[in-house]
Amino acid sequence: MSVETLGEALRAGWRLQVRCALGKRDGLKSIRECQREAELDLASVVWTRGPNFPIARMSERLMCPACGSRRVAVVFVPPAPGGETAVSSGAADRRSQLAAMQYTVEHWSKGALHRLLAASPNPEIARAAFACAKSEVRLEEGDTIELKQVMRVLDQHPPREPYARDIPIEEAKAQWDRTRAGLPKGRKRVWK
Repeated sequence: MSVETLGEALRAGWRLQVRCALGKRDGLKSIRECQREAELDLASVVWTRGPNFPIARMSERLMCPACGSRRVAVVFVPPAPGGETAVSSGAADRRSQLAAMQYTVEHWSKGALHRLLAASPNPEIARAAFACAKSEVRLEEGDTIELKQVMRVLDQHPPREPYARDIPIEEAKAQWDRTRAGLPKGRKRVWK
């Protein structure tokens, strides 16, 4: 089952949890970390965004009411196997639920985590969210979308370029020769 829109998530009985992802730094300054997190009513979100709104773009449309940050982590929690949704009682429970999400879809910008797009304990749901994010999230120069299992990257969009060790040795030598040919020639130092 692939869930890509808010309407499909509502029909499947999913829950929507959000938290501020501003962090402790603002440029080079240290700031107080915003700890604001909440569980949003998915039916109300469907009323405001529409049932065809893609879940991968949800984090782009939210803002933290406490600090005004546009960096918001959004987690869609699927229902428990029995069909009931588990009700969390506090922030510690929500953090442990987020930590239990083994698969994540993350948007990286200029080598730093920009926002968490999706998290799930189910690999099929994470793959569906990754496919949706590839088509819906607008990437700038140097941005990537990564599908991760704990800390290991399973898939990346756009695909990474192969490392030098992935290239046959003859091709690597030819690339080096082309690079060396394009470099300016250095001057010889004359000793007096």
